[in-house]
Amino acid sequence: MSLFNRLVYYFLWVELAAFLLTLIPLGFIPLRRRKAFMHAVSNLAKKDAALWIGRLVLFVVGGVFIDTIQRLYRMETEYKEDPKQMSDTVSAELQHKVRLFYTQRNLYLSLFSMFMVLVLYRRLVYQEELAEQRKIVNDLNKQLSDSPPSLGLDGTTLASDSTSARSNIAASVGTKSGAPRQRKGADLQVES
Repeated sequence: MSLFNRLVYYFLWVELAAFLLTLIPLGFIPLRRRKAFMHAVSNLAKKDAALWIGRLVLFVVGGVFIDTIQRLYRMETEYKEDPKQMSDTVSAELQHKVRLFYTQRNLYLSLFSMFMVLVLYRRLVYQEELAEQRKIVNDLNKQLSDSPPSLGLDGTTLASDSTSARSNIAASVGTKSGAPRQRKGADLQVES
């Protein structure tokens, strides 16, 4: 295996390990450490150095992919030009098939590695967006708990405190019991 193909092979293992690490549920880690870890990952993804490293990996893997396609094309044209020379001896035909196998293996390795670079980039962007959305939800929950109770038109409070408001919202959405929300008209029967 050449140096660049070996490099692509190691890139692929690192990409797969990083992708699998992003899939691990972090519920068993304490909340403070989990937030610190997610913040560090999102800060790492935002840095220009990480983006340039990803682009460099994509460039190297893309170069290996193009080289592998050219090598595969060259092997096919050599075989089509003189198929009798390849089939004269069993060892020549076997050597051609081995070279073809290694070239196809390198093609699949480089293509899958390019795909994993793009998947990892999208996964990190998704996690960053998710962290931002969670921050917005936490800020809104904090504003809800800090705000005084709202008054209705008749002067009575709409919700005595924020916990009952949250439980009312959760009950109407259906997240508290895990069952989907039922519409009021769903229980009515239509008579003809």
